Amino acid sequence: MGDPLAKAKEFILKGVDAERKWRGYEEILAHYENAARETPQWHEPWNRMSTLFRRYSQYERSLDAAESAIKLAPQDPGGWYNKGLALKALERPQESIDALAKCVELDPRHIDGWVNKGTVHVQQKQWKEGLVCGRAALKLDPTYHSAITLEKICTAAGPEPPSGGAPPAAKAH
Repeated sequence: MGDPLAKAKEFILKGVDAERKWRGYEEILAHYENAARETPQWHEPWNRMSTLFRRYSQYERSLDAAESAIKLAPQDPGGWYNKGLALKALERPQESIDALAKCVELDPRHIDGWVNKGTVHVQQKQWKEGLVCGRAALKLDPTYHSAITLEKICTAAGPEPPSGGAPPAAKAH
């Protein structure tokens, strides 16, 4: 019989390897689906599928997979991040902001969560909120190009955020 989790992790690794080698979408998806079948209570295959669907512009499927991951592991920031990106692509900005806010609440060091949340704020012309997110990302990595760009756009577009608008302190991991 074997250990289902070990087998599922093997399928995940095969999927990652297939992605690195630019194998076909169907092959990659099959590995992640096999992992989900092996361990129906493990969220990671669903996160992988959400990312894959998004890369292939299948945003509704990406959202469904992200929601499956969240249902299985609501405290994992990855599901919330994937949900936020799927909603961003589906042009549902407030829902995207809410999902990305949950991502960075769960993991204040999730730099891409901060940058993408800030980007959605900028798309909504919410400059102060975008700047807060950009600066939170820059505190994590002052050289992160996307965060630098986000800060520049927000600074050029609007006034400084209120002093109370700073993000929560990052947790040490």
